[in-house]
This record gives sequence, structure tokens and C-alpha cells, in this order.
Amino acid sequence: MISLIHALIPSHWMALVAIGRSEGWPLATTLRATLLAGFAHITGTLLLGGLIGYLGIRLSEKFTSFAQNATPLVMVLIGIFLLGIAYSHPDQVPEDQPNLGKAPSVRSWFATMTVALFFSPCLEISSYFLTAGTHGWQGILLVAVVFVFVTLPLMLGLVALGYRGIGRFKGVVLERHGHAIMGGVLIVLGLATFIFE
Repeated sequence: MISLIHALIPSHWMALVAIGRSEGWPLATTLRATLLAGFAHITGTLLLGGLIGYLGIRLSEKFTSFAQNATPLVMVLIGIFLLGIAYSHPDQVPEDQPNLGKAPSVRSWFATMTVALFFSPCLEISSYFLTAGTHGWQGILLVAVVFVFVTLPLMLGLVALGYRGIGRFKGVVLERHGHAIMGGVLIVLGLATFIFE
């Protein structure tokens, strides 16, 4: 669920559509940029998630009852944190930036997007890795596989649709309320995990 919401947030795909269109790239080039940037984002998230999942394994080995209670608590706390981010500052809609000269090359755009998305892993997914860690490496692998096979294809599909004009709508609800939606989902799932496990 979080992987789906995560990939739908316009900041994960609409910027790629805007860059591709403004630079006059064909759809194939825009999709290659999306694939590369999405892979970098997933890699950064999986590295962080693996470390957090390992922490979950270690906690569950040493403190079984603590891990069973702590992981849902962490999900709830991250959810509350995301809600705090969502409602702590007024909505700001970015303004168009003036043209400052020569456009960057395709290669420099690819590098910039790849580095930016690698160093901005999805923190919301990381809480799932902590929970998955209480089920061992199989749980961590399952979360990783679902994350990869939901996020990357959805990003590619949304970029393709957006490039063709279907994505001209402003993703206002998800853009402005994405953190709040993910925070609410994490709180509900954390509480459900605590109650039903």
C-alpha cells in the first residue's frame, strides 16, 4: 500500500515528465531517465531498508517482546512525524523559474536526477523494513521485492501517461497531502500490527 502511494506522489514522476517535455526529449529518453532515477531511488531505499531491517532482526533476537511492540510503535511514530510535516507549514506552490541560460545536457540531467533520487530514500518504506526484520531476512526480502515491483513499473507508467498528456492534471491532492496520507496509513497499519500480532 505504501509503495503504491509512494509511487503515485507527483514529485516522483511529474518532474521527469516536465524535464523531458521542456528539454524536447522523446518519450524513450524520458523513460530511460525515469528508469535510471527510479533505480537509484530504489537502491538508496533498499540500502537504508536493509540496515533498518537488520536492526529489526537484532532486536527480535535479543528482545522478542520489545521488538513485537516497538516495531508497530515506530510505524505509528513515523506516521505522526509525517502528519507533523504535512501540517507544520502552509502549502507552497513553486513558481516558474526564469531561464538562466544554456540548457543542461541529457547526460547532466540523468546524473543530477540519479544522484538526487539516490540520496532521497523513502523513509516511509523503511518502517516496513524494521517490521519485516522481526520475520528475518525472508521478511526483508519480501518487502524489498514488493517495493521494487510496485514502485519502478508505476513510475514508468505514470511518466509515459504524463508525457502523452494524460498527466496534465495538477496532482494537488497527493502533492500537498502525500505526507499526511502516508502518515495516516502508517498509523493505521502500526496500530493494526500491534493489535493483531
